[in-house]
Amino acid sequence: ATVASGTIPGVTPPVTGATPKTTLTATTYTGTIVWDKPFIAGKFAPNTIYTATINLTPKAGFTLIGIGLGYSSVDGATSTDNSGGVVTAAFPPTAVAPITAMGAIIGTGKAGSVLTAGALTPSGADATATYQWKISDTASGTYTDIPSETNKTYTPWGDAVGKYIKVEATGNGDYSGTRLSAAKLITAVVPDKPNFALLTPGNGQVTIQTGPSWDGGSPVTLWTATASPGGKTVTSSTSEIIVTGLTNGIPYTFTVKAKNAIGTSPVSDPSDSATPIGP
Repeated sequence: ATVASGTIPGVTPPVTGATPKTTLTATTYTGTIVWDKPFIAGKFAPNTIYTATINLTPKAGFTLIGIGLGYSSVDGATSTDNSGGVVTAAFPPTAVAPITAMGAIIGTGKAGSVLTAGALTPSGADATATYQWKISDTASGTYTDIPSETNKTYTPWGDAVGKYIKVEATGNGDYSGTRLSAAKLITAVVPDKPNFALLTPGNGQVTIQTGPSWDGGSPVTLWTATASPGGKTVTSSTSEIIVTGLTNGIPYTFTVKAKNAIGTSPVSDPSDSATPIGP
């Protein structure tokens, strides 16, 4: 007997996030379904036009010979084609997928540390989302956009210290909707190691002018210079440090440390040499 013509049952039209069907069984035949586009985590991808190739195998006592084109109807398909028990069914595009969740910001909440937007759900949504980093004075306050910070990563500096950061993801392409991360507090860190702008020799002394270096997001309150040879150490509340008690005619090099409310910087590289001179 010939397999009866009509609509092929059991082929589920593609729906975003649904599990694709790959086999079907009817009274007179069995079949396999091969989809032409990839899935995401084993499920239909969003905003994708799928075509199914359905291979029919008649059960014992039945044949596909003679069914003509009558077996070319598939529920939900925009078009079908039948040839010798192989049915091709094209479906309309699946819907865009809403972003349903956003993970916590990744990274240490310290000035100068790179922060990365957390993972989005469904998986893969981060490939087609735009980002906007936001800042607020308080965790529950009003968050305003940080100008030009529209990448997936953001590095806070001194102006963000003591404030709270969030990142907003907006789906595009295959995804829709907007999600806002939890807040992350930004704290200061120790200063960068100082550098040297100028060494001015004097009578038994050298005046050190340290160059600009980042304060870690907290003002530097103390500089410490150490001379070599001799190990003479001097502190100063400004970036100009006068090291006295040196011997005229002897070349000295210096190292400097800077301290803020968080702690002390790494020691600077040694300076060029400077030689105190007599009056």
